[in-house]
Amino acid sequence: MPKTNFRKNSDSRPIIPFYRRTPKSWGDEITRSVSSRDIVDGYIKAFDPDYIVPIGDIKLDGLMINEDRIIKYGDLIAGVKEDGTPGYGIGMFEILRYFYNKEVKFVRNEPLRTVFPNIGGRYKEFCLASLGCYQRALMLMWWKTLMAQYTFSGLLYLLIATWIICLRITYFQDDYQ
Repeated sequence: MPKTNFRKNSDSRPIIPFYRRTPKSWGDEITRSVSSRDIVDGYIKAFDPDYIVPIGDIKLDGLMINEDRIIKYGDLIAGVKEDGTPGYGIGMFEILRYFYNKEVKFVRNEPLRTVFPNIGGRYKEFCLASLGCYQRALMLMWWKTLMAQYTFSGLLYLLIATWIICLRITYFQDDYQ
């Protein structure tokens, strides 16, 4: 089952599709003659990611990628269980702190609108890879840290807004390591 880091901004960190063969929907003679490896290589060159984190059964051999740019998912979240910060990228503390300062800290004139997606079915793995899944132990650790940093009224507001919005869209599954 795929996992993700805590970085959610898909504009700067796209999910690159890894084609095993050229899609049939690409009916053009020019695009059909391009190999699937060339397609993936083109995506990587176009997006120029700092790092590549293969998720699932993906073999990157044969692609023009520097070995030091490939990170295992385990390395990406190294340290999360100890102190709550991922090995690379932005941690959940930073995301929650930013959300609090921008959306919760001040009185709103308009109510904050939220969407709670129902993740399941055919696209469950994709959604979990892009939205994330967190263990209950990590949620408790983040919550204890937030309690130490904010006043009670701010913390209560943070609980109502941030906890529900940011964390309800993720899956609390203990079977992910």
